[in-house]
Amino acid sequence: MIMAVTPDLVHHDRLGEAHGPALGLTTELTGLIYAMRSFSDLTPSGVAGDARAASAAKGETLLAAYAQGIAHALLHDPPCAIDRASLEHWRTGTALQFWGSEQYMRGIPLADARSWHRNPEASPWTARQVERWSRRARRLNAAGRGDEGAFVLRPVA
Repeated sequence: MIMAVTPDLVHHDRLGEAHGPALGLTTELTGLIYAMRSFSDLTPSGVAGDARAASAAKGETLLAAYAQGIAHALLHDPPCAIDRASLEHWRTGTALQFWGSEQYMRGIPLADARSWHRNPEASPWTARQVERWSRRARRLNAAGRGDEGAFVLRPVA
């Protein structure tokens, strides 16, 4: 995921060393939520799993999946620590929910030169098609069915 978000922090010349123990959330990492421990206590290399086969595209896929899971949880199953009255949200879906999904199915990452995000002229979509998707997203938002959201947490009085 770091390759996708901040690629300048990746030491590509050291990827051969980028492997360590496979840590599972149900075992070693769960305790980290409750007690601060250095990651180096768990893995001397500073890596969990095997990053030697990592890529920016795989990182983008993971980030999108995690973001979708978090958004779903916030929209449909607010965490028990947050009272429903303290969580305000608005549907803010855009045309991205449509062209982004279509690009994904065609194997075009968001940061790719063929992506509408990076270069609309080189993308498979026309401006007219993206505008139709924008109108559809606005209708879904108005109906409370948009697939993106903005959230504000306010203290419960």
